[in-house]
Amino acid sequence: MAVTINVLGTTSIDETPGLQQDDIDLSSFQTNHASALAAINAALAADTLTVANAIQIAGDEDVDITLTNATSPVQGLGFVTLDSNGQNPAPVDGLDSGQQTLDGNEIFLYADPDNDNIILGREGSGTTADSSGKIVFAVYLEEVTDQNNVITGGQLWTVLFEPLAHPDDTNSDDVVKLPNTLGVAATGEQNFSFAGAPAGNNLFMAFGSSADALLVSGTSISHTVNSSKGGGATTLGTDAQDVRAGKGLYFTYVTGMDANFLAPDLTHKEATTVNDISFTGVLDSDAASLTIVKLTGGASVSVKLTAFTTDVETGANYFPGLGDSDDVNVTITHVYINGSEVSFTLDGDGTGVIVAGVHDGDVIKFETDGDHNRVLVENGEALGSNIHFSIGGFAIENAVTAAVPVGDHLEFYDDGPAVAVADVTDGDYANGAQGTWTHDPGADGLGSFSANFDSFQIDSHGIVDTTGTNSTFEQTGDFTFDGSITADFNGDGSNDTVEFTLTLNPDDDSYDLQVTTPPTTTTTFSTDQGSLDAGGPDPVRTLTIGSENIVFSAVNALTDPNDIKLFLDASEATIQGSATYLSPAQMNVSTAGIGLGDNLFEGNSIAGIDGATTSGGKFDESFVIDPHGDVSSMTVIINNKTNGGYTPLTGEELYYRIYDSNGGWSAPVKVLQGDLTVTSSTASFTVGDPNGPNDIDAVQLIMGKGTIKVPTITFSVSTEFSPQPLDLNFTADLFDGDHDSSTDPFTIHLDAATV
Repeated sequence: MAVTINVLGTTSIDETPGLQQDDIDLSSFQTNHASALAAINAALAADTLTVANAIQIAGDEDVDITLTNATSPVQGLGFVTLDSNGQNPAPVDGLDSGQQTLDGNEIFLYADPDNDNIILGREGSGTTADSSGKIVFAVYLEEVTDQNNVITGGQLWTVLFEPLAHPDDTNSDDVVKLPNTLGVAATGEQNFSFAGAPAGNNLFMAFGSSADALLVSGTSISHTVNSSKGGGATTLGTDAQDVRAGKGLYFTYVTGMDANFLAPDLTHKEATTVNDISFTGVLDSDAASLTIVKLTGGASVSVKLTAFTTDVETGANYFPGLGDSDDVNVTITHVYINGSEVSFTLDGDGTGVIVAGVHDGDVIKFETDGDHNRVLVENGEALGSNIHFSIGGFAIENAVTAAVPVGDHLEFYDDGPAVAVADVTDGDYANGAQGTWTHDPGADGLGSFSANFDSFQIDSHGIVDTTGTNSTFEQTGDFTFDGSITADFNGDGSNDTVEFTLTLNPDDDSYDLQVTTPPTTTTTFSTDQGSLDAGGPDPVRTLTIGSENIVFSAVNALTDPNDIKLFLDASEATIQGSATYLSPAQMNVSTAGIGLGDNLFEGNSIAGIDGATTSGGKFDESFVIDPHGDVSSMTVIINNKTNGGYTPLTGEELYYRIYDSNGGWSAPVKVLQGDLTVTSSTASFTVGDPNGPNDIDAVQLIMGKGTIKVPTITFSVSTEFSPQPLDLNFTADLFDGDHDSSTDPFTIHLDAATV
């Protein structure tokens, strides 16, 4: 039999969810291809899988394989292993698929033991094949027949249970294929005609083609193969023109036979040396037939048949290999004569069968339990018998008659990940920014997620690429990142560092950016750093400390605060020329002490704030400290070594009133012992919060009772971080389990705000 196998196009399966390439949905496959579904499920049953467990199914209505030039009907199609030249078909049993799982394990191909139309891709252990490994995919070759039930071609179906590794990380639609050592073979009856064999004898003879041949020899190197026409068809015998009692011929089904020794291109005594026995493989079959002719000496004959599987043994190894340890007996299960099954007996050692009652012209067909590739045909009559026969023809059934590579036509397309991160336009420094994102790692599963901090822009000053100098960015978790920017956020010419944390939540598709800004800074200055203006003594004096002017006004202790408020931030001249609440005492400002009339700050002997003058002319002194610029705090320092310092526990009373930047004021607050910070030489108290807002316009001190010395007053001015608008530019990068990636740039905008 001759046939040409044509493989058309490709069958492509795509791991991407949804239907792409040749993908088909399960319901359609179940409805329209029930026979294919049943066949695949039968092959999967031992592994407790069904097609319904697949992540993708591929195939279509088109015929993928056609058969042409068939000289007789094809008995079947199936998968085979081929060599690198596309020859020597063999069972698919642990063929390296050339592919890997995402875990890096090799995938090996196995034909289903009950149906060679199905191959199973099984996961190995590393590079070691495992015939019971997890099924990664299955490929089914469904035979297509015509109205006469003759096989005319086939359709290919691929069922994928888990994604494959794809080597091209830069192409999320990368495609891999099975190797061309995977082939499709047609099986059928192969008739070997003896016509053209040279009359006479040779050490061996071969019939057919170099691709598929029947090699015939005697049982040892001392026996020949004889051919004869005898006025009719060519027949074979051994050592004579027939097969006599106790003698036999070996028929070996081979591939890659040396064409120089194939009949009819063979002459008498040309094939006479063992070195001329040259072939590359063996051809398996589970049935064969032979024709008994030229029966002489009796009406019928007993024929002994012994089937084997053998290895490729050529040249000088051929005859020693006949019946050796690698010639394994294959059980003959059924025998037919002219199409009718007949009984048989086993030979003495049970390795062969004896078929009795064979007549001249009978065709004996035998079937084996499993494949065989060699049979010994012997005359089964007792030694000395004169019943002889010749063999007039031989045919192999269910043998591979043609095979072509098919692996290159079975494609697996990669599935890439997808990520999209939405921009945020309404974030701010205080509350950060909240946005959304989507991520789909695809069939290959999540590999990893990363992000890059690419650039930033402050206000409209231009985009700045991130560097190791102006920024940091570090992944601290699977979906969390810490970063910072060092730049001029205020436009004041100096750099500040803003830190941030970016967290993406893969569960609810949200993300959050939180900003940590620089803390409030505090600038302090002190009266002992200042210098007084010219003039004096006066009830109003101005102390200059750097660029700050502090106006001290000696006032009557009971002055209405509203009157004082009217002159806050006024100049010394204005206050002195217009204010009616000034004390007759002069304002004394020096490092020796700040007070009225001298460097002491004194009250009368009466508790509380009053306008009385007591013994020695003492009255409740009071002065206003008015910096021409709001401050966050003032600290009053008292000398503990003068007059015993300030001792509220013994009855001394010092009060203060705050005039705030909003135009209000407080009631007098008595300074208590618990308000003091005491050292060996000083006691101090602070009005306001150095790190708080600059909301103090002025402070009025009132000495209600007792005497203290105030050598120094310090002032604090807080500077809040007031950044300009900021845009942060990132790129998200999602990797799947196959190392493919998807990127998406996104921008987070933070509005300007005081934080």
